Amino acid sequence: MEKIFNLFNKSVLLLGTFLLLFSCNEDKGNYDYQEINDLNIAEFKVKNAGGDYITKGENETFYDVTVEAGDNLILTPELAFISDEEADYSFKWYGYQRGKTKPEEGLVVSEEKDLIYPMTQEWGVETTAQSGVYSFAFEASNNKTEVKRIWMFRISVHSRAKYGYVALCKKEYGFDVDIIAKNELKYHLVTNLFSSIKNLDLSAEPYGIETLWDITAPEVGRDNYAFYVLTDKITTRLAPGDYSYDEKYSISSIIEPWSPLANQNVVAKKIVARGPNAAGAQTRAYFLYNDDWYFQNTSSSWYYLDQPVNRMVVYNDEGQITEIKHYKPAPFVAINVNNANGIGVLFNETDKKFVCHKLSKPGNRYEIFYTQDINAEFNDKMMFTDAGVSDPHAKLVYLADDIRSRTYSSTSHSVVQDNFAIFQGPQGDYRGVLFRTDNNGVIDAGFSRFYFPSMLTNKNIKIWFKRALTLYCVTDDNTIYKFKLQGLTVGSKNQLVPQGKDDGFWDAGGKGTYEDVTSQFVKDGYTTVTCMKSVDDHNLGSWDNPYSMKIQQSRGSKYGTVIVGTMNPNLPKGKNGKMEFFQYNYTENTLVPRLLPLAGTENEKSNVFTGVGEIIDVVYKGGLISPTVNDSQPDPLI
Repeated sequence: MEKIFNLFNKSVLLLGTFLLLFSCNEDKGNYDYQEINDLNIAEFKVKNAGGDYITKGENETFYDVTVEAGDNLILTPELAFISDEEADYSFKWYGYQRGKTKPEEGLVVSEEKDLIYPMTQEWGVETTAQSGVYSFAFEASNNKTEVKRIWMFRISVHSRAKYGYVALCKKEYGFDVDIIAKNELKYHLVTNLFSSIKNLDLSAEPYGIETLWDITAPEVGRDNYAFYVLTDKITTRLAPGDYSYDEKYSISSIIEPWSPLANQNVVAKKIVARGPNAAGAQTRAYFLYNDDWYFQNTSSSWYYLDQPVNRMVVYNDEGQITEIKHYKPAPFVAINVNNANGIGVLFNETDKKFVCHKLSKPGNRYEIFYTQDINAEFNDKMMFTDAGVSDPHAKLVYLADDIRSRTYSSTSHSVVQDNFAIFQGPQGDYRGVLFRTDNNGVIDAGFSRFYFPSMLTNKNIKIWFKRALTLYCVTDDNTIYKFKLQGLTVGSKNQLVPQGKDDGFWDAGGKGTYEDVTSQFVKDGYTTVTCMKSVDDHNLGSWDNPYSMKIQQSRGSKYGTVIVGTMNPNLPKGKNGKMEFFQYNYTENTLVPRLLPLAGTENEKSNVFTGVGEIIDVVYKGGLISPTVNDSQPDPLI
């Protein structure tokens, strides 16, 4: 007998009509099928990994299942047969990756009745709005009659560490990440995340990690969110949802085809990225590869890795190019993201001078792959080579930007930004420069110069860290000094004479002060300082914000968390690290503990997490949230 019936009430499919089920990923309409008299499956139930039965909501067609990335999806069907035996049936599980809803796009992931399958974000439904996306399908086929029945499963895949403070760590097997993960405003430690869900080569040497707003990142997040990992074997992005990896995520995949780097495995030692800019349109990233700096601009006018930017163009009087000089750059970039036409500041090691890289769209596309001179007079002064200071041989040991404050509104943001550089003279003395540049690379907004106290002379400094006018440095013997630079200003009136040398700047009653603060950080057997970094954890703007402020990696902004990593050499490698959280108190000009609410507790808080690896780098990885902070007040101490 034949009659017409509703698919969703009877759940019966013929092999020839299997395609129609997937004809539209949003379709919840009805189709007509023929009833088969000898269908012998009377009841279907399914259990999850915990052994609980999964139920469908009222008027729902799909079974909804939630699983964490890195865990196995475990589904155990129970079928009640009228007269047949289970042995009379064969089974298949079809998996549909994100956005794949056509029948031919389904992949057979198992031919067993019980499914045990490792999950990554690519198998989950992409958004709640796409409620018709089919993630998995279970097919039971009667071997005698060839009648098939299909049950649909909508899978939501979540990462147990999608948001939080991601620390790149050295481990006994190479590297991994340990994460102070945030869930519902509480925090918990997740260790060795990569080793559980990655196919990366974890035996590599770790260099650094970064997050940035990147509209060129293919298939690594619908929110234009790129998460970078740099090692001595690969420089790649990872999927921001579950940290999964694919070869097409590698930075080598975005190289311009005409670039000398094309068809190479580009392994960058360093990445410096800032953005989006005030217009919300661009993120600028510099990659250090083979001692050259390469530039990526993620805007409507995309510039991928093409030519090294550490080149100078020489023009004749007629404006014609007569020479292109390739110079050795210092391994630092200070990026001015104050507005849409900001610049990057580099240092020319060959000629011992500062140069600028203009980020505004050039008249000639290729002009963006060169740098230009900064005003020579100011260059001389910044190099401590003006009258009365005859020392042209100073070595640049650090250069960075420091966004000192930030204001938010619903449509815009603004910053006040200084750059700072640290030199070491041939006699081993250290000297610093605070400066600003305008959009043409001219240092006319002011600068200040100073000498460090003599107790730093000939010491090797492994870490420099600055917040506002407070500077920290960590020596090779893990002594930590704190310098207050309140006597220095960077304004329209330049301080022409360097301070701090024979002028009482560091003396009692002087403008500058310093102290040994080692005991604040080096304690309880954790005697080695491995990282001191400021991460902006108010860094993500609203998706609806017209300026698209997705990721504002401002490092050193008024808002943000300072993370100090230390290591206990007597503990097993991979578990010998400690991560401490601080906030900068602007009233006291010092770091104070930032207490994070702990998951699984009522009111317990802590700013110390142990059992992590030796921290090399750390970055904040957040979600799409609207900034609610007010820059007129210091960050609330939690």
